[in-house]
Parts: sequence; structure tokens; C-alpha cells
Amino acid sequence: MKKLLYFIIAILALIALAVGAIFFFSDTIMKKVLDKELNEVRDKYGVKVEYEGLKFNDLSSMTFNGISVYKLDANKSVTDTIVTVDSLTATAQLRSLMKKKLKLDRLAISGVEVSLKMKKHRNDADADSVDIEKKDENEGGKKSVYEKFNQATGLFFRMMPEQFSLSDLNVSVESDSFYAKIAVPRFQIKDDKFESDIICQEMTHEIQNISLTGTYQRKNQTVSADIQSNIDTAKVIVPLVEYKYGAKISANLFSLKVSVDADENAELFKIRGNASAEYLSIYHERLSSQTLNCGAPSAEFLLNIDKNSVELDSSTVVRLEKLEFSPYVKLEKGDNFGLTIKLNKERFPADDLFSSIPRGLMPSLEGIKVDGDIDYHLLFSFDMDNIDSLQFASSMKKYPGFKITKFGNVDLRKMQDTFTYLAYDQNVLQRRILLSEQNPNYRKLDDISVYLKNAVLFSEDPSFFRHHGFLESALRESMVKNIKEKRFARGGSTISMQLVKNVFLNREKKLQRKAEEAMIVWLIENNALTSKERMYEVYLNVIEWGPNVYGAAEAAKFYFDKEPSKLSVEEAIYLAMIIPRPKKFKWCFDDEGKLRDSYEQYFSTISGRMLNAEIISEKEKEKISCKNVELTGDAAKMLKSGASVTTEEEDDVEEAEEKPSIFKKLFKFRKKGK
Repeated sequence: MKKLLYFIIAILALIALAVGAIFFFSDTIMKKVLDKELNEVRDKYGVKVEYEGLKFNDLSSMTFNGISVYKLDANKSVTDTIVTVDSLTATAQLRSLMKKKLKLDRLAISGVEVSLKMKKHRNDADADSVDIEKKDENEGGKKSVYEKFNQATGLFFRMMPEQFSLSDLNVSVESDSFYAKIAVPRFQIKDDKFESDIICQEMTHEIQNISLTGTYQRKNQTVSADIQSNIDTAKVIVPLVEYKYGAKISANLFSLKVSVDADENAELFKIRGNASAEYLSIYHERLSSQTLNCGAPSAEFLLNIDKNSVELDSSTVVRLEKLEFSPYVKLEKGDNFGLTIKLNKERFPADDLFSSIPRGLMPSLEGIKVDGDIDYHLLFSFDMDNIDSLQFASSMKKYPGFKITKFGNVDLRKMQDTFTYLAYDQNVLQRRILLSEQNPNYRKLDDISVYLKNAVLFSEDPSFFRHHGFLESALRESMVKNIKEKRFARGGSTISMQLVKNVFLNREKKLQRKAEEAMIVWLIENNALTSKERMYEVYLNVIEWGPNVYGAAEAAKFYFDKEPSKLSVEEAIYLAMIIPRPKKFKWCFDDEGKLRDSYEQYFSTISGRMLNAEIISEKEKEKISCKNVELTGDAAKMLKSGASVTTEEEDDVEEAEEKPSIFKKLFKFRKKGK
């Protein structure tokens, strides 16, 4: 749509040149001026503008006939016709011409055909519609954010008159894998009001018949609009969003009102307004496997735009069902990108939050009832110039009296007692595991080696018994690493988060699942729905430890043909090491069946933490080496039967970070007699 804006600018430039030339020049000079200026439009926007006829109605009015806009290639040769206009009549304000700043009083356009041909699918790197480059640079360098907005809005309110009519507009957008057609039979602005019918068809979707009504006040630069279907039972689906972003957004009614105010002295641009929707639905495959039903959200907003930033002011108020909050967001666009998000919601009824969660966002919690108050605070800030300075803090606090009076679709207390765990692999159910002593492979916490309990704890979540489900430092470090590497290179999940994901949620990697996971973790941890000891016991009995190997008992048997209570220090450290990628355990070994030398640092780190916690002695630590690990169970047979591996196939288990000796004071599991 940005490209389409360039075409419109080219047409408006043609109007401005012609009307100005009528006032200042004779016909002969005017045509020369038009030719010269249209050549500049061609060079600047990569399009060629032609017209068949031009008629002067009076001193400030003219009519163009047969306007065509062509796409040019790199050699300035015409390739495609992009826009054609049968007739365009414009009347300018004489006083605006005298000030050399064109402002239209009337504008009538008919018979407009716009054809946009997409080159690539939206998922490809250069999935833009037409290769038209607009130079942002001028004699003073690149235009600031303020200058761009000021120029765009100034052009719109000067060139869009209060008396405007458009008829027979047809827009087609197509590529090898996509097509859409938008038709506007009529659009009219009269007496500060406008109305229009819009007909849309995108791919195989049903044809939409949409009504657009609103007000337009040029003097105070205010526009308001209501968009709804002309069919009572139909929703309005926002066109082109699915193709461009893979999302489907629809509602019974969209309403928007904006007013703009530019302070040229302060170089500050303000956009005030409100937006709302009725029965809003959102679907994106990366967001959720279900459509999110958001009810009737609304917002009263203030955007501040200066030289290098766009800021959503903290006076903004967003309403979602019962929930009302005021976010602050600032995007900074200098040489590098920066983002700041703040949200502070002081003490408020917890039910306002839980009853306002969009349906489909947290299926496990749908129907939950709570009493009491909570608050919430969020800070996220980073600068691409200094990613290590990233700040992240998120906290939700409950006040005395908070309690869950009714659980939703899932009883979050189920880990307290006997339950069946569903073990999945690649979203395929492998088997059901009974978390009870009736299961011969189930082991209570006291029946698991102190070495294994501590090795896993030190490796996966050293502060598990101290935090309340989340570790902000780990989340922050994972964000920094992921931004630097521009991929999901590291997670920041605690044992609580891993457990909730496996016990309560599906295995789909969706943003919705992460939000649901965080909320369930908070509810369990902050309401003591399951003790920490029981959570850790469940964790050690359900985590995957190899091909169809689940829990400590199966792992000890599979790798070492022994009970988990009999594991040595090295065997425990090895089992902790492979948790991130258990099915790739073979790649940890060289051709001689020995653990690779690269894992020695990991063994040293974990054994060092055990020493600090007084789990092992100094003498025991000195003897610990990854080379002492020898597989003796079924895993040994798999290792011998497998082909030789190379260092390129080696599992890239991340080395654990060194921690201070505070573990000595805080550790939970100690050897008997110590």
C-alpha cells in the first residue's frame, strides 16, 4: 500500500502543477513546465505519468482526461500500466495559489483502474508489490520521522477537499499465488460527511459488501469512520492482511476517529483519537491454533511523533472487557532501532483480568473465577546500539484475600495427587505415564540419587526452590542472546515453566501457549497449589531422557542398567547434560565410545557447584571427569550399533555458567550424614 501512495502522490503532483501553471503561466509555458516536472516525478518515483487531454474550466479549475501511470524498469522503459483515470476535475483555492501552496476546494475523479502485480509471496525476502524506490534524502540528508508525517498529513488535508467525489474505482492485486479485487462504486464527501460502498474479494473468500461512513473536517484536521458489512450477519474481514502478514482480522464493526496537530516550532506531531471494534476476532498460525475472540476492545490514544521517535503516550487508555490499562510504548528510529514498553497497573480486582482474557488465548483457564486484588508492572527496553543494556522486569503481585474460587477447564491442583502424564513426541502421543507408586517406573524423590537431583537442579534451574516460577535474569539473558543472534538460540524457562508446559499444555510452539504457560505458573506458584518438592518429583519422573525414555528410573536403566538411587556423580552429571537434547545422546560420544573432551568443562562446572553445596568433597571433585562415564544399558548397544559420528554432529550443549558459592547455604538435597 506504500507503493500505491506513491502513485497517488504522482497524480496529485500533476494536479498541483497544472493548476499552478494556469495561474502563473500561458498555455505554452505551462506545458513546458508540466513536461519538466513530470520528468522529475519519473526520476523520483520510478513512474511515468501521461494524460490525453487537458481542459481549463476557469482560472483555478481544470479537467484532465485519460491519465495513465506506468511502471518503469531500471532503464526507464515502460513495463506495466499501473493506474489509469478516465477523468479528473480539480478546483484550487486562489489564495492558496498566491501563497504557492496548493489547496483544493473541489475534486472529482471517475473511472480509476489500479493494477498491482506482486513479484513474490509474502514469506519471501522481497515480497513487495512493485519496485518503486522513493529517495528519502534531500540536500539536508534523510528526512526525520516528524518531517515525513508532517509532509504526508499536510499533503492529505490540502489535497483532499471538503467537496469530493470518486466513482468507479477498481483495484486489483495479484501474484502467482494470490489475487484480490477491491471495487469502490462511489465515494463522496459533502457537508463534512462521507459515505461509500466497498466490494472486496480476496482469494477464495466470499465477496464482502462493506459500508464506509464517517466525517471529514479539514479545518481542524479530523477524520472519523465506521466500517461494517452491508449484510447483517456478516463480519468485515480486513483485506490484504492475510496475504501480507498471514493474519485474519475481522469484526462486526470497526470505528476510528483521529485528529492531527503539528507544532512546527517544536517539531512535534500529535495524533489524538479513539478506536474500537465489536466482536473482534484475530487468527495467526504463529499466535494460536485457535481464533482469538476479543469481544469489544477500545482505546483512547495519543501518539507523539518527533524527529526520531514515535511514542504512544501513557495517557492512552485501552479497554478490554472489564480490564482497563495505560501502556507506554516508544519506538526510536535513529541510526539504530530502540524500543521501550512500560505498563503499570496498580492494585485492581483480579477478576477484571481473568474475565477479560480473550477466548482462545488461554483455553485451560476459561471459566476460572477469582476473588481479591492484584497489581502488574512491566518494563522492557533495549537499544540496538547496546543490546547488553536490555532491561526486562515483569511482576504480578497478589494482595491478601486473593484466592481461586473456581477452576476453569483444567484443575491446576492435579499434580498434588495421582494423575496420568501424556508423553508426546512431535505432537504424537507416545504413551501414558501414571504418576503413582502403582507405576513400577515411578520413583519418589527420596529414591533418586542425591547426585542426580542436584546435577539436574544446578543445570536446569539452580534457584528453583527460591523463585516463584520465573527468573527474570534468565529471561533477560535469553532475550539478549536471541536478539544478537537473530534467532531463538536460548530459552529462559525455569523448571516450573517446563513442567507446566509438559503437564498442562499442548506441544505447539505458539505465542498463545507461552502466555498461558506464564499465567498457569503464576497461579500454581503463588497460591501453593502444588509444593515445590512435589513439582520436582513429578519433573524428574516425566522429563524425556532418550528415545521413548521418560523419568529417572527409565533413564538410569537405559543408560547404566541400575536404579536411579545408585547413580554415581559422573553418571548423574551426564544425565543432566543431555536433558536439552536427549535423543541426540549418541553424538556426545567419539568413535571409541567415550564422551568428547568438549564436555569436560560442563562436568567441572556442575561438580564445582556440588562441592560448594557440600554434596561432594574436594577429593571427590578432583577425580570427576567426563571420561569416567561408561554406558552399560541398552544405550550402550545403540551406541555400538550406530555409525561413527563426526564433531559436526556433536550436540552443542551449552556450558553452564559459574555461580557463586551461595549454593552452600541454599541447597535442598544433601548427602546423608553431611
